[in-house]
Amino acid sequence: MANRPYARFRIDVPKDLALVRWLLGALAQGSSGAGELDGDASLAVLSAAAEKGLVVTNETDPGEAAPFACDLDDPTLLDLVPEASRAGSAGDGADLVLNPACVVQAEDTLPPALVGRVRVDPSLRARTLSDDPVRNHVRTPLAGLPQGLGPLRDGARVWVQHPVMGLWQPFEASTPLAHRLRRIADGELAPACLPAAVRARLVLAHVLGPPASFDGAAREARLAAMRASLAKDGVVVLRSLVSPLLLAALRKHYRGLERAGYLETDRAQVKDGRDGIYCEFAGLLLQDQLARLINRIVPTPVKPSYCWFFKYRPSAVLWRHTDRAQNRWNVSFAVDAHPHMDESSAWPLFMQVGDEAHAIRLGAGDAVLYSGTETPHWRNPLPAGQTASMCLLHYVDEHFTGSLG
Repeated sequence: MANRPYARFRIDVPKDLALVRWLLGALAQGSSGAGELDGDASLAVLSAAAEKGLVVTNETDPGEAAPFACDLDDPTLLDLVPEASRAGSAGDGADLVLNPACVVQAEDTLPPALVGRVRVDPSLRARTLSDDPVRNHVRTPLAGLPQGLGPLRDGARVWVQHPVMGLWQPFEASTPLAHRLRRIADGELAPACLPAAVRARLVLAHVLGPPASFDGAAREARLAAMRASLAKDGVVVLRSLVSPLLLAALRKHYRGLERAGYLETDRAQVKDGRDGIYCEFAGLLLQDQLARLINRIVPTPVKPSYCWFFKYRPSAVLWRHTDRAQNRWNVSFAVDAHPHMDESSAWPLFMQVGDEAHAIRLGAGDAVLYSGTETPHWRNPLPAGQTASMCLLHYVDEHFTGSLG
């Protein structure tokens, strides 16, 4: 594929002897060479070639990837919102108000209110470009992937601060919807006057909510509880890290990257048990925003190091370990699972805290913060028939001078 970089893989001889013959024939003839094989043998060789990325179908050729976006006008996103969250978005809208931390961006440049609070350009990835991003992993293909939110389309970009976590979350809005939001902000339109479906999406994006949900005192109380949890247990569980609608957009985004062939198989730590992409923009944006929250929880300031998105396959195992210096603090963020698993049934992440092993279960949208260098952690085999998708976001102390990759 023209827009994919080279990747290394291992051929096992004599196990892959038929694949070697096919590959040599293809290189010599400038064609697939599969016609020289018969029946099941041909299918087996082509399957092995596809697994190693030597051949692709039209469906798995990445082509031109679209920038990450969460469109407030997209009704299909509701299908990717966890059912429990969808149920909470219903109502007549009489008790709803506009999030006071809602900023409408009408031009390509960031509004003054967001300067210094949000980074959305390719510089997010600049800190890792000089590092070896893979060490023992296969190099992740980023060629052809936009490393930014992209220019504004028709309409506006709406930035909304998470009422508890403080993350600034970007949403795309059509011109009519942006106009309605401005009228609500000016007191000219009541949220209850919006169509029910539009109102539901705005609630799921944290654009609208009951007044109590934007209570600063309640937010500070939650932060105090997070600091207390870290001090007592060495672990902080962050329920509903992002808004339900942003979670839906992330699920759609990463499923699309998988279909397009942008995920590479881990050949090292979780060998052949997960597929991932390294320092992709959506993960970097989330990681950068989350640093501000982490700095209000951990005892000393931190900065982002690197991140991965991984989809774990059935039977995947993460053996008990502690991490290297680049993982001083880890955030494991549960993005997706098949079949859907809530907090009670999710694949547990085990952590050794003192003499006790804690099982941390994360529903979709939940995350956990812990010290990767100090806290032994592991996962038992993922049950058959199940997959789990995670963003792994890593941080180092602010004055760390080593490689960030």
